[in-house]
Amino acid sequence: MRLALPALLLAAAVLRAGPSEEYVREYEGALLDSTAVIEATVVAEPSGDGDKLTVRLRSAKALAGEGPAADTEFDAALAVPPLESCVGGPPTDEDRAAHRKQYLGLFAKASRWVFALEVQNRHQGTPWRVRRVYDTEGQGRADVDRLLARRADLAAIVALIVDLPQLRPYWHEDTDGRKPLLLLASDSVRRSLSLEKFGEPVLVLTKEQIEVRKAEAWLEISPVVIEGDVAKAAVRYPVEGVSGTVGFRRENGAWVVKDASLSEK
Repeated sequence: MRLALPALLLAAAVLRAGPSEEYVREYEGALLDSTAVIEATVVAEPSGDGDKLTVRLRSAKALAGEGPAADTEFDAALAVPPLESCVGGPPTDEDRAAHRKQYLGLFAKASRWVFALEVQNRHQGTPWRVRRVYDTEGQGRADVDRLLARRADLAAIVALIVDLPQLRPYWHEDTDGRKPLLLLASDSVRRSLSLEKFGEPVLVLTKEQIEVRKAEAWLEISPVVIEGDVAKAAVRYPVEGVSGTVGFRRENGAWVVKDASLSEK
């Protein structure tokens, strides 16, 4: 069955619609995995054949990660999302062409968006690939702000735990294998976290990477539960048999340690 124009417009404008739970989960994954999240202005209309396009962007502001600096112009690879019929029957070539035209229309010259970017192989032509696109106004931007704020909260809480006085007796940083400090990557501890301990950068590694290194000393901080202006985190330093919980509260916009309860097994 052919898709009606309203259905096409709805499909093409889905980026501006309020997100479903599935959309938010996909967004969270894209944001965590992306190299950079930036606000950008479209410098020229997208070009290219089929579903593989190139869009010329000018970075306005970096929101997260290590991406293009403000006022930097660059090309990014952009893929037209597939169109699937919701009225029973596959979309026709005419439907897809109309969907592509509507989608490209969203990226008119001078339009402003939030882009989650990741690096792709430079030999393919453009160094950046657009992982996700979000409206700079309305619900899409609200999601960006909310999740970036959560990332900032998590980073601040992890930094407080790394410097927790109650853990100081257990570090033994002069012992072989105790530095650099290794953090176990999790939903609460992002791979791109930037911290220092013992005068060296902290390494955030997956469980598999820790096993490959045959490391015996690593710190686990998970889960971190944030509810408004209070938070709690579980902490383990298995090499010393230490585990426990740390409580936090937000005071004047900054997180501080409220209490810590650690014990040895």
